[in-house]
Amino acid sequence: MKTYLVKEGDTLGEIAEAYNVSVEHLLSQNLGIKDPDIIKVGMIIFVGNELLHTVVEGESLSQIGAFYRVPWRDIADFNGIDDPDLIHVGQRLYIPGEIATGFHPVWPTDYKTITQRYGANPDWAAYRRLGGHEGTDIRARYGTPIYAIERGTVTSTGNHPAYGNYVRIQHPEGFSAVYAHASELLVKRGDIVTRGQEIMKAGSTGNSSGPHLHLTLMKNKERVNPEEYLPLDGVDYL
Repeated sequence: MKTYLVKEGDTLGEIAEAYNVSVEHLLSQNLGIKDPDIIKVGMIIFVGNELLHTVVEGESLSQIGAFYRVPWRDIADFNGIDDPDLIHVGQRLYIPGEIATGFHPVWPTDYKTITQRYGANPDWAAYRRLGGHEGTDIRARYGTPIYAIERGTVTSTGNHPAYGNYVRIQHPEGFSAVYAHASELLVKRGDIVTRGQEIMKAGSTGNSSGPHLHLTLMKNKERVNPEEYLPLDGVDYL
């Protein structure tokens, strides 16, 4: 682990810039820093690109490795773990290497057709106090795979009057997504999923006129247009 000895006049922002990391990254690595504006001379700060992961119930080393896209053996070696089955809840693991960061979604179905765009039908949506269709509808035949657009953690699954069978995933960079109208769910709350992993089968449950995927995307809990983030090369519109 790289470390830095705080000197007179240092700020956390300047240290982060010098080591090409974010202030948020430094705070996640140095839990003893309660206020980013207050660091003391002589304090030793971890400044490497490694991430710090706290093990939660049900996690395995292979799942953690898949989430960060780092071989689990590298995580084991870096943390001096001889038996990968002996990690425990609350254990803090350093994730080595240059970690893939950012939000780079993939297309979530096998069909590159958008059947209803974000913001469509504002009159229909008005009764729900929405400016229009709150997500993007994407073609998917009944029973075909629906994929996670990015890596993340499943925060809830269930059945909703409008969404039908749905999966909600917390993705990186403050993004979260609801995947709706499934005929079958393949993940559960707490599961770690990888980018492009199949998470459910397409269906027409809930408020739906036929099999498709409804994708609602949020950034920092505010709805955003999925088309501004999804790869749109070759996409058709109905």
